[in-house]
Amino acid sequence: MRREDIPVILLLLLVPLLYVLFKCHPQLDTATTAYFYNAHRHHFDPLLLLVGMAFKRGIYFFNDVWIPLLIAGNAIFFLNRRRLQWLGLSRVQWLFLFLVMALGPGISVNVAKNYFHRPRPIETVQFGGTQAYVAPLERGTESGQSFFSGHATSGFYFCAFGLIERRHRKRRYAFGLLLGSAIGLSRIMMGAHFLSDILFSAVFMLLIMHLLLATAFRKLNR
Repeated sequence: MRREDIPVILLLLLVPLLYVLFKCHPQLDTATTAYFYNAHRHHFDPLLLLVGMAFKRGIYFFNDVWIPLLIAGNAIFFLNRRRLQWLGLSRVQWLFLFLVMALGPGISVNVAKNYFHRPRPIETVQFGGTQAYVAPLERGTESGQSFFSGHATSGFYFCAFGLIERRHRKRRYAFGLLLGSAIGLSRIMMGAHFLSDILFSAVFMLLIMHLLLATAFRKLNR
């Protein structure tokens, strides 16, 4: 077994384990959300909503700046095959970062949201909504978009910067995990996502990165 295959296998094993965990113990989801929900006033704390909105706006700003850079970076290398680097990154690194963004927050997250229709916490009966709780990886009957978390996946995307070069790899990878977790927590505090949405978002994003690294981008490990 190759070294780069190990993270892929571990992440694949996590998927059924997390599904069984939240299927058998849905209170892990509801109790986490309930911690931030004011049951007497039937709403989430306004201060927590402000914190969540700050993270949300930050992600929007990052995407507005970074996505054009990703497109420009790959276009530059496509138009000039002899160019070796742009902004300190090679052709392979730019392509890797582009594919992770496209396959993660870009395409798959939106496909999952529109397929599973999982209701958000604020849409469920326990938190002032009208829909029943739906376990992760199971389909809802209405138009919920809780699974995956687009904002959290954008945070976990930063782990990709830790995989494109050996220098400071662990620090950058850890920063991506912390940022994605912080954004995910802010989304839970707003009642926009369950704990399981965030955990599956992390596993999903890391799986995309390590699959690419173990297949088409093996030279990044050298």
